[in-house]
Amino acid sequence: METELYKIRNVAACIKASYDLFSTNIAKLLKRTWLPILVMSILLAVMQAVFTSFGARENPQVLTPSILLTFSLVGIVIGLALIAVSVWLDTTIVGLLNGKSFKTNFPRVTRLALVNIGIVVLAVIVIKLLVSLPFIMAKGAPTANDIAISYGLVLAFMVIVAISTLPLGYGYMKYVIEPNTKLHTVFGRSYCDGWRYWGYLFVLTLLAGILLGLLYFVVMMPSAVIEFSTTLDRQGIAMGDQSGMPSYIGLLSFVTTMICAAIWSFMAIWLMMVYYYAYGHIEAKIAAKKHNKTSLFEVKGVGSEGQKQGNAN
Repeated sequence: METELYKIRNVAACIKASYDLFSTNIAKLLKRTWLPILVMSILLAVMQAVFTSFGARENPQVLTPSILLTFSLVGIVIGLALIAVSVWLDTTIVGLLNGKSFKTNFPRVTRLALVNIGIVVLAVIVIKLLVSLPFIMAKGAPTANDIAISYGLVLAFMVIVAISTLPLGYGYMKYVIEPNTKLHTVFGRSYCDGWRYWGYLFVLTLLAGILLGLLYFVVMMPSAVIEFSTTLDRQGIAMGDQSGMPSYIGLLSFVTTMICAAIWSFMAIWLMMVYYYAYGHIEAKIAAKKHNKTSLFEVKGVGSEGQKQGNAN
């Protein structure tokens, strides 16, 4: 996909450029990404069906350790499969952006996925510790104030994580676009450069997140309506009412979720293009600053030489 990447753009221009790139290459994107998107949508539909089945077991006596273990293992397997398919999909999109082969991009995208998993695992561990802190520190039962402080610390920690990980968006894109970039620079030089443009990345991420959030609400609405109706029906059955759902509701829910997830997964590709142009903007800004600094040094050098010649005469 031919693009004018390295150009200084404001936030609105960056969003417009990413939309133009996405909308003018829909056919090419569909051709290259339909298979991983199909697999991902099926996995998401299966996951929703599994957790819906788990939620339907409202009798605590039915939730035996073996059933809990089975649902947990199924959830872990589906989660790992979703991560693998996400890497597959991201590798395909990166290949369209940088023109490199799947073989070249796959290891780099996989490393970034492992880094993300590591960050999430560490964050979850810290959150678990903060939530458990009142029960560990208190001699007796923790008070409501202790629990409130604990959740306040969790909220503060989540804000810190969000602020500190935002510059990684630039580093990640630089790592996959420039094949000579090393992974450690994502948390080194690239992170520092991304931090200097934190405000730009924040506004861009906020606006893109709002737009994608609205799209998600619209696209996933049919699936949400079916799931909400099914939940109400189960509650009515628990109170002694008869089910008002048709016999094919399970199949309808699965197919609807699969279609909605496929549409959403394809539309979410746009977010990577937003960061693609954000990377190009930051690179252009850095190059412009270096050029201006070099030009200033050259002007000072000429002035010094001219002054020396004048003094000599």
